[in-house]
Amino acid sequence: MKTILWMVVGVVLLAYPLAVSAGPLNACTSCHDITDAKRKVMGPPLFGVYGAKPQTAGVPYAKWDDASLDAWLKNPKAVVPTTKKMFSVPNDAKRQEVIAALKELK
Repeated sequence: MKTILWMVVGVVLLAYPLAVSAGPLNACTSCHDITDAKRKVMGPPLFGVYGAKPQTAGVPYAKWDDASLDAWLKNPKAVVPTTKKMFSVPNDAKRQEVIAALKELK
């Protein structure tokens, strides 16, 4: 447990400079890489995710588009009950901002 806590702290500290300038994706950068390096952090990388096949096991979508991202971000557990994703974006306007930002990551 202690090791996992230190890993999370390390990820947050490494992601902090990027998160400061990540705009709508600020919260995402604590678990996901949003650069073109496409490193797997705690979750899959988000660079180029829009239009791509989901990398998360059990996601029932052929590709990430507006509708699939909207459903996933609104309530990930409704899409994949066993997901480890801990965060959602319940606010409709904020969710649309996140989706628009993901479209720009290419």
